[in-house]
Amino acid sequence: MRTLSGTAQLQSAPDSAHGVQLSVWRHHVTHRTPFHKPKRACQGRSRAANSDMASAATVTAASSSAAARPDPGLESFKALIGERRFHCTQCGKCCTGAGEVWVSDAEAANIARYLNLPLARFLALHCHAYSKVEGFRLLRSNMESETRDCTFLRPDNTCAIHPVRPLQCSTYPWWPELMDEKEWQQEKADICEGFDHPDAPPTDLDAAAQQLRIATMQEYQKRLAYKPSRKQSKKAAAAAKQQQAGSSSSDAGSSSSSSSSSSRSVAAASSSSDSSWQEKLQKLQSMLDVSSEEQL
Repeated sequence: MRTLSGTAQLQSAPDSAHGVQLSVWRHHVTHRTPFHKPKRACQGRSRAANSDMASAATVTAASSSAAARPDPGLESFKALIGERRFHCTQCGKCCTGAGEVWVSDAEAANIARYLNLPLARFLALHCHAYSKVEGFRLLRSNMESETRDCTFLRPDNTCAIHPVRPLQCSTYPWWPELMDEKEWQQEKADICEGFDHPDAPPTDLDAAAQQLRIATMQEYQKRLAYKPSRKQSKKAAAAAKQQQAGSSSSDAGSSSSSSSSSSRSVAAASSSSDSSWQEKLQKLQSMLDVSSEEQL
């Protein structure tokens, strides 16, 4: 199963308050200040110059020390991971069968370079032409395989682009939706034998939480960029209107119950589009807000 939620470089978020937050989070994740030791080349310089260099080295060392401290913004993600463990058995099931793997524009360009293909050629061969998510493309399945496997899955269950695989792949299983215990257990039973595997070593919580945070950021970003079709938008609007009408007439007895039931049916019919998308977006926003507050 290749669902959802897809290491190259995260795209810039839309120019909004959310975008500013993501930009800050992205910088925190991807940038660290290195510590450069003063060289003997400083001999022969003035005392003032040497003093300036020493001061700069002190500041750099302090920055490096701060970067080495535990990241407070990861605590909420560590709590979500809890006691979960994972061991990849290279069974290939996560890449087998019809599913969805999303690549950002930057990831697509990176994979194209790795395959020594022009970007346009890569997109034509390996990605669907149309995308409802601006800045992301959906990878094609291998139509020659009986189970519609990932286009890059080799016969020996290895990945043809493993060094530059999409973020969606490299962060598995630390995806935001899999932190729900029910989803984790379902994935464990139906898809991946490596979940809580007996041979799995203790989880490196810092590394796993870092992956979970990055996966959450990209999934949030992807859902912000989602553009529903007109038909989906009309269906969601109709569902919301009926639901509002049903709740406002709750004192109308059985008639109201029937109306409310009808409203829920319409809402359920559109849950695979705008409704569920909005709910998941809000959940992702909440996860990132908690992490942001921890950093303050």
